[in-house]
Amino acid sequence: MTMTVTSHPYAGETHSTPKLAQRAPAKLSISGLLAVALSLAVVLLLVVVDGDAAAADAPDATAPDTIEVYVVQPGDTLWGIARDMAGPGTDIRLLVEDLKEIAGGPNLEIGQHLIVDSTTLSHNS
Repeated sequence: MTMTVTSHPYAGETHSTPKLAQRAPAKLSISGLLAVALSLAVVLLLVVVDGDAAAADAPDATAPDTIEVYVVQPGDTLWGIARDMAGPGTDIRLLVEDLKEIAGGPNLEIGQHLIVDSTTLSHNS
């Protein structure tokens, strides 16, 4: 087989292309096949175990968010915010105390961010 090179400085010259050696397909012994099968089984097991661990670490899609950032608006009071956040049967007085601690005191400033983690509020205890 010959090949003509046209983009090379020696354009027009012919070069012969060597043939690639033909290889026989590789054969595995029984012990080699067992080693490959065992390796694949271990990899599959690791993938399954890692997938289960990742699923266990993933947040539950049905669980509500527990962190809320409330930005204080003009006219807001601790009592008003607590009343809006309170669920049925919640003692608002305990929620007001929690919000006072989160706010750093009883006074609120417009634009202040209150970071509320509902899992640590007193009314959940």
